[in-house]
Amino acid sequence: MKQSLAASFCKLLFGGIIFGFLSGCSVFDPSEEIPSYLRITSISLNATGNQGSSTSDITDAWIFMDGKLLGAFELPCNVPILAEGTHVFVIRGGVKMNGLSSTRAIYPSWKGWEGSLILTRGQQTIISPSVTYFSGIDFANTWMLDFDLQGTSLVPEASSSGTVVLDTIPNSFEGPYSGLIKLNNTDTTFFIGANSVGYLMPPTIDTWIEFNYKSNCAFTVGIEETLNTSHRIPWLEVEPNSNWRKIYVRLTDALTQAANDGVNPSGTPYKIYIAAQNPSTQSQSYIYLDNIKLLK
Repeated sequence: MKQSLAASFCKLLFGGIIFGFLSGCSVFDPSEEIPSYLRITSISLNATGNQGSSTSDITDAWIFMDGKLLGAFELPCNVPILAEGTHVFVIRGGVKMNGLSSTRAIYPSWKGWEGSLILTRGQQTIISPSVTYFSGIDFANTWMLDFDLQGTSLVPEASSSGTVVLDTIPNSFEGPYSGLIKLNNTDTTFFIGANSVGYLMPPTIDTWIEFNYKSNCAFTVGIEETLNTSHRIPWLEVEPNSNWRKIYVRLTDALTQAANDGVNPSGTPYKIYIAAQNPSTQSQSYIYLDNIKLLK
């Protein structure tokens, strides 16, 4: 799978990228300063078959024209381009890697929208493209959990006092159920749970986990060895959010660290774990989860 392309960027600076790039192209006429405009209102995800939910939080458009990167732009965007006529565009969906506005990335599991567009100087070309998953992603042999079937593959570990239950509409995010972890400061103070089976996730393959959540407490996402759960690597602390939010967590560097620490780095299966502690400042905590997908 293609490696993710991550960058920090400021949308106020994108004009320099566009104009600097096109100043050396044959389509640029120095005597004509009127740009064409490409307006992208939004980018959606079209998941099909066994690919799970189509919910997404695509915050950025990474725009390629005639095979060259024009730049990354926060959506919605209205991009000036010093070119006209028909050009071939690839528009890839970008996300906030690990939920951080300071790190923007092309989501490597999505194939970009591709098509020819006609640019006219002084006018807008408006599109709302959709992206799809790459056809080579194996959805049948990875962790996917939408909580809509009886039972759950997010299994509390022996040390956990908290459990996972299924909660229904109106609290569920999509479908009849979402997962709910409830904690308090008396008998369910702590939760740690992981997927029920481990997966081979070599650090040479870019690996992400995505999910929808809302919570009133922070929680940790990390990896642990399947046969040695004491070897855990906490990777990201997810901040509370009172509204449902989609987050994309890049696990590749955590897997690199695990491979460097492990005794059998090429053949060790890992699980994804979620852990939370009820804060002493509040009597009860909740974490809702939905649409978990491990993608590599």
